[in-house]
Formats: sequence, structure tokens, C-alpha cells
Amino acid sequence: MKRFKNWLKPAAIPNQAQGTLIGHTIERHEPVYLSQAAHRDHTLLLGKVHTGKTALMTHLVKSATEPDSALIVIDTDGDLLPLLRDQVPADRLEDVTWLDFCNREQVPGWNLLDQTHFHELETVVSNFLHIDKLFWPDDGWRRLHERTFRLAIRTLGLANRTLAYTGEIQFTLADIPYLFTMPTFRRRVLNTLVHNERLHQEWWQGYENLSPTMQFEAWYPGRILIDRLVYDAPLKNILTQPRSTFDLCELLRPGSIVFINLGPTFSAAEHRYWLGALLADHINWTMLTQKMNPELAPASITMAIHGLQPIPLIEQPGYLAELQKRGVHYIFTRLSMSYPYIHEPSGMSTLLCAMNNLMLFYTTGQDAQFVATELDEPMIFSEMRQLPDHQCLFKTRQNDDASSVMRIQTLPPLASASSTQSEVLKRASLFSRSVEQVKAARQEFEDQWYGREFALRHAELAREVEQSSDSDEPFEKFE
Repeated sequence: MKRFKNWLKPAAIPNQAQGTLIGHTIERHEPVYLSQAAHRDHTLLLGKVHTGKTALMTHLVKSATEPDSALIVIDTDGDLLPLLRDQVPADRLEDVTWLDFCNREQVPGWNLLDQTHFHELETVVSNFLHIDKLFWPDDGWRRLHERTFRLAIRTLGLANRTLAYTGEIQFTLADIPYLFTMPTFRRRVLNTLVHNERLHQEWWQGYENLSPTMQFEAWYPGRILIDRLVYDAPLKNILTQPRSTFDLCELLRPGSIVFINLGPTFSAAEHRYWLGALLADHINWTMLTQKMNPELAPASITMAIHGLQPIPLIEQPGYLAELQKRGVHYIFTRLSMSYPYIHEPSGMSTLLCAMNNLMLFYTTGQDAQFVATELDEPMIFSEMRQLPDHQCLFKTRQNDDASSVMRIQTLPPLASASSTQSEVLKRASLFSRSVEQVKAARQEFEDQWYGREFALRHAELAREVEQSSDSDEPFEKFE
């Protein structure tokens, strides 16, 4: 312990009354605060499971519920939101949006091709393809067929603009295969909904001139991408709703509190991480491009990410710094510096350097060595390997001056402060539909656009089966 006391510097303790209490020093039991200025920086809580990260994060998240700012919590572990639901004051219930993607009976709806607010189609397509590439590395089709898939999404996006203008329900990702396989539907979309798009008309005309075999080769790789998503039942019920039940741009208002539940009961891990990445990327893009009305935009946005949820592009140098300039700051909890889908040391180094607040709990020797090397603090390695639960090494940077590293006893989980948990859960019904409603609406939509062609195909298939059965000769017995 003597070695550790020599390493710490009492002058480095940020004992500031205006801030968030995060714990107490081990030696003197002095309170340690995260100042308001530091709270608007990126924060990383690193450590193994059951070391106290979630408990400390509840305090950081609760202090971010400010009237002029927005708070968004994405929980993929399923153990953070239960601690936060009863921390919402009764007078802030109207500010809460509860998106429970784990509910199998009442599901939120998110149409990625929704053009109600006329989102830029090129950005929508690029973000979608980039995130898909992040989760499912190049399997050989992208170089040859990405342009085909991009044009298909853009065609339905342009059609959705016309439908949104007239107040009609819009196409979804599940409608992309029909654009390639149903000529009548394709011509109807191009002739009545896609206007003044010569490039699209010429490309689809060229597609129709191809042989059936070449048409199949042109669109089928894109079908593989769609099948990954719409054949997963929970994800299908979310992505195939023609009308979205929420709009993230409208949710990003001053004082809003958005809880997004993507716990382990939702679906396969890659699907819930994919959906979480798409949600986070949409928020980041909205703030980076300043698409919101300045008078309605929040002063800042706190993005609390709990679990192994990957965030696109954060390993790129300068990306997190640019987000911070635009008012977006992240609070991460991580089990390891081997960040999901970031395997290169340069990416991990970029992520660590962007974190102005570090709370380092007991972790692996590899992570401890990496952090000690990156921060040029050799003593961190041995101390991180000896920390008991609910103790961490805390390092913050204020006014561009790196403070010392201190060892603190972190706070216990927040006690139940109110009885609003049931009221928060009830708000999920405002942003979801029953599965029965979703299936009925989808069936009605398909009948409207594909009913006649489906009937013709079934009749043709029945005739082929009948002719085949009539022409079959009985097999001779083998003796």
C-alpha cells in the first residue's frame, strides 16, 4: 500500500461541489466528484463482470437527466435499465420514451426506408451498407452487386417520398426482393411513384432485358442480406412495419429520456447489436449533419451504452472528437479493450485516447498492460490487477491537463427513489404495436401491392403441378 500512496497525488482529487459524486478516496475517505465540464466528455468504464461498473454507471446516467439535454440509454445486457426505471421523477414521466425491443407481444416499429421527414437517401443507403459490412464481412458479393442493392433501396426510397407526401403507408426492406422478381409491381412503382429519375428508369429497363438467369445473378446476393434480417422473427416484426412507431429526430428534444432495451432475450446477439448500431449511427448522423431545427435541438446528448454494443466509426481518428464538438458524448461500459468488431491495436488506441474520463476496474492482464502502456503509467498494470470489487482507478482530464490517477471506492447502486417504474413500463405501449396488428397490417399491405400477382403465381404453380402429376408414368416394380 505504501507504494500506491507514493504514486497518488492528493492535489489531483477533483473535489468540486458542482458535479456528480462517484465515490470516495481510499485513504482519507474524501468525496470524489466528476465535474459538470468533465461530465460532457466521453467516459469509459473498463473491467470484468461484477466489479461495480453498472452500479457506478447508474449514478452517471441519473446525473445526465438535465432539462435542456437529451439522454439515450442503450442496454444490451439487460441489467442497467431495471435500475434506472424507478429513478425517473414523477414530474419527468412525460419526457420518457421506452423502446422495449425484447417484448415479443408489443413491438416497436422502425421502417428504415421511411421518408416522412425526407431523409437523404444516399446517407440512408450508405449507413445501412456500412453497418452490414461491419457485422458481416465481405462475402464476395459486394464488389459486384452493391450498386444493384443500392439502386433498389434508392428506388423504394424515392417511391416512399411520393407515398409519404400523400399520407400513404410506405415500403420496407422486405419489399426489395419483389422489386426484382415481380415485373408488374416493378413497373407500377417506376411509372406511378418514381418521377424524373432517368437513371433509375434506364437501369431497370436494362435489367428487364437480361435473361432470367442473369436477372437471378444480379439480385440474389442482395436477397441474402435481406434474409439475414427479415427471417429473424423479432427483427422482422420491427423492420417490416410500414409505419414507424417512433422517429429519432423527434425524440432528440431538450429534456427527453430515451430507454432502449436490447437485452439478451431480444434475439441473436448479432441481430440486437446490428439494430443498436443502426440506432446509434442514426443519432450520430443527425447531430453531425445538424439536420435538426436549432430551436428544437437539445444542448447536448448523453449516449449511455451498456454491454458489448458496437458503435460504427468510433475507431476512426477524430470521429468521437467531432461528435463531442456537436454536443454528443458517450458513456461506455466495457469488459475488455478488445472492443467488439475492433481488433486492431490502432483502433483500440484511438478509442482510449478519445476518453477524457477513465474508470478502470479489475480487468485482464492484457487490458491492464495495454492501458498502462497507452497512458504511460507503469503502475497502473499492477494496481488494476489487484483491485477488489467496487474500487477503481479514476483518471480525468480537465482544461487539457491530465490529472493524476487515483484509487477510489465507488458508490453502491442507487436505491429506489420513486414508484414510477410501472408508469415508465406503461409508456412502451405509446411506441409499439401488438404482433397481431403488425401481421395484419403487413398482410393488408401485401394484398394491396402483390395480391393479384401472388394469385396468378399460385394458379400457375397449381397448373404445373397438375400437369406434372398427369404425365408421370408409374414406376415399374424392381424384381
